[in-house]
Amino acid sequence: MFDFLLKNKFTYDVICLPFKRQKILPMKFQFFKVYPIVRLVTVGDDWSLFGAEKSRLQVFEYFKDLYLKTKNGDIFGIGFHPWILCSDKNILMGYKDFLLYLTQQKDIIIKPARYFVSDLQKVFD
Repeated sequence: MFDFLLKNKFTYDVICLPFKRQKILPMKFQFFKVYPIVRLVTVGDDWSLFGAEKSRLQVFEYFKDLYLKTKNGDIFGIGFHPWILCSDKNILMGYKDFLLYLTQQKDIIIKPARYFVSDLQKVFD
């Protein structure tokens, strides 16, 4: 995988790690002393919702439970796949409810991964 990332000039990748109640922080891998790759951590994604026939509320609660695993100061992602979100109206609406819930929380920044990667590369350097 790292050969692929290097060959295609990726600046980050994303991994889901087993949750151990530790602080969730990105990691930096250094290749050839000049090529850094930031590895971002997710606390889960939407795969388990695909075909599960969950209600809108159950989908919302699923995403909220992933979020509640984190602590203040964690940098993390919750993965989603457009084809899964659009596979069922309840999944899409529950996800939208979750995004609305996040926007109402204090001290949360919701941005694409590349936003955090550029800031993290400065910190790692």
